[in-house]
Amino acid sequence: MGDNGPDEMKELQFRFIGSIIAGFTHELKNHLAIIKESGGLQQDLLSMSKKPDSAGIHKFLLSVDSQIEKSLQLIAFLNRFAHRMDCECTSFSVNEAIEELVALMARVAYQKRVEFTTDFEQGIPPIHSNPSTLQLLIFFIIEELMDGFEKGGSITVKTSAAADTIKIAIIPKGNMKELSGKGEYHRGEAINKVCGELFGALDRQGANGEAVIILTRRAVA
Repeated sequence: MGDNGPDEMKELQFRFIGSIIAGFTHELKNHLAIIKESGGLQQDLLSMSKKPDSAGIHKFLLSVDSQIEKSLQLIAFLNRFAHRMDCECTSFSVNEAIEELVALMARVAYQKRVEFTTDFEQGIPPIHSNPSTLQLLIFFIIEELMDGFEKGGSITVKTSAAADTIKIAIIPKGNMKELSGKGEYHRGEAINKVCGELFGALDRQGANGEAVIILTRRAVA
């Protein structure tokens, strides 16, 4: 990757973390704003009525519970995301790592009119690798695919396992802008280095930008 390899990787990682945190804070702010708005509305209704609307209050409380549950789930995802950086190599579930990444990228996807779906094969054995690096790789592939849509679209992340490998397919659907001709949405040699660190490979399928990450499962010591 050249003399700038480590610095380039650090820059990618910092931008990755910054984007995730920014999306998280915006989403959490939205949940709190909904609770505040609903609470203010209920206060106004109660101040204008001598008899409390029990049905309305019940509906309000259910709405608050729903927003709190969404906020707690988002916080749990961010907590897991942060702790994945505690060590460089560990045993983890690929499906869980992707699930939290997709959830934390939901705000960015909404802004770009992109819908996320997942199709996970159940029962995939844990992989012994670097979960944060895997999330970094998937993040930048998804980000560049989102930028490649003309007017929004959808991205499906699909996992499957065979023998000693795990496949992660990132499948875009929608009208894509014309590609540069090189067929790379990877960020130069940096993403190739990430794949190497994961003991994996990145394969591009077709002209629509579909990507398949192939990981080799390492035996857990």
